Amino acid sequence: METLKAWFVERKFHGVSNLDFDLSESCGNSLGAFAKKTFKAGDLLFSVPADAMITVRDVANSSVVQITLSALKSRDELKAISVEFCLWLFLIEA
Repeated sequence: METLKAWFVERKFHGVSNLDFDLSESCGNSLGAFAKKTFKAGDLLFSVPADAMITVRDVANSSVVQITLSALKSRDELKAISVEFCLWLFLIEA
């Protein structure tokens, strides 16, 4: 969790100081965001800098995605996969 928080600071996420990120027991121990202050309806919780977002280019440049696409192309099975599948491969690699 500390690595994630440091990454937020390094990437200059705005507003994360008003949140705490930790495991959420009520959501199966997945990552949760917990307010450190009272937010009103319409308040911005935090913003993600554009350079911290996953792009199509990131997915396309993934070595795992490229290897998988190449293998599927050689078997004439490219039509069997989706963009979402490639995104999942990228996330697994990351």
